[in-house]
Amino acid sequence: MEILHDVSIEVQEGEFVSVVGPSGSGKSTLLYCLAGLEPVSSGSVSLVGTDIASLSRSQIARLRRDQVGFVFQSYNLLPSLSVRENVEMQARLAGRRVPRGEIDASLQSVGLESFGNARPASLSGGQQQRTAIARALVARPRVLFADEPTGALDAVAGTEVIGLLRQTVTDERAVVMVTHDPEAAARTDRVLVMRDGRVHREMVRPSARDVFRAVEHAA
Repeated sequence: MEILHDVSIEVQEGEFVSVVGPSGSGKSTLLYCLAGLEPVSSGSVSLVGTDIASLSRSQIARLRRDQVGFVFQSYNLLPSLSVRENVEMQARLAGRRVPRGEIDASLQSVGLESFGNARPASLSGGQQQRTAIARALVARPRVLFADEPTGALDAVAGTEVIGLLRQTVTDERAVVMVTHDPEAAARTDRVLVMRDGRVHREMVRPSARDVFRAVEHAA
């Protein structure tokens, strides 16, 4: 079954791009294809300058491990590990030893410097999501993908998480986020509105009301 149709987009370093649209519009599928988590049946995907169609599955996995960060709505933290160990995990899987000071700096950047020894179950939803962001950043990704990162959070925690994602954008890093929240999308540089597997509309720094109306029109 074909889900995406005639989609052509480019995300530059230093950009924070959000993808919005009604349920079933293809926004999460687009994110997974861009991140190399889902194969495409036609066309091509260039991830940090590499055409992933030319790579084997193991090569794609290494590229994601070394160049890509991913933040899931469900956090995907290991309950048996401490916050510090969860943050360190992705870098360890990449075979990179992370100095303790680097872990501490990552935790401090997300406001969790005093929670390093805590277990995920003792944290709030917002703190767990911030842990997941710190884990993604320790791997030093060129591009950070976030799939509904505020979907399970209350308004205050969600605002904090979007602020953290905004701060992670640098001249050498882009962030691409799927969200259902017009307020969150309005804090990004560019908004792609999906409809029936196509990019229905592109908006630059719109207001939350503009995003809401665009999604409503795409439904």
